This record gives sequence, structure tokens and C-alpha cells, in this order.
Amino acid sequence: MCELTAHARAKEAVLYGHLLHDERARSRVVEALQELERIRAALTDLELLPAGDDKWPSRLAALADAVRNHFRVEKVELLAIARQALSKAQATELAASYLAERTRIKADLSCFAESR
Repeated sequence: MCELTAHARAKEAVLYGHLLHDERARSRVVEALQELERIRAALTDLELLPAGDDKWPSRLAALADAVRNHFRVEKVELLAIARQALSKAQATELAASYLAERTRIKADLSCFAESR
């Protein structure tokens, strides 16, 4: 869970944040952000279900499908736009920023989990 959360938040902040300024990518980035919000809501819904609830398997399957679809569309559409929009130097800089942000977020999430 921590890995997925850190990945998503870092990607939103760094890659999506950058691509929002590119007219070719803007509408797809907004859609991707909305998809991620629906995925977070579905995950929260799943976490709140009582153990043994009959709805759990179907909701987990729906969540898995939503995550797979998000990554597929992101790979095919957004990353293709990013390859066109970014120079090699920009891509390298964004990759480094993403890794640093993901590491920072994971550390923050670990601190939160430890304090509970």
C-alpha cells in the first residue's frame, strides 16, 4: 500500500504537474487524476469493509481492473505524449525529481504508520 501511494502521489506531483502545462496532455492528465481519485475512493471503500464481507472479492476485482486500466491508458497515452513533449534532459530531470519525491513520501508515510 505504501509503495502504491508513494508512486501515485509522486507521479501526480512531478509528471502530471509538469504535463498539465502542455496543451496536448492537459485533458488526459485531468482524466488520469480523476481516475486516481476514483481508485483511492475504491481502495478506502475496500479497507472499510468488515472482514469476511461478501462484497470484498468483487470490489477487490473491480479495484484491480481500475488500476490495470489506469496504468494501461497511462502507458499508451500519457507516456507517449510525455515522450513527445519532453527533451531528454527534461525527462532525466523529471525522473530524478520523481524518485526524490517518492522517497520523501514513503518516509512521510512510514513516519505516519509508526506513530499510530
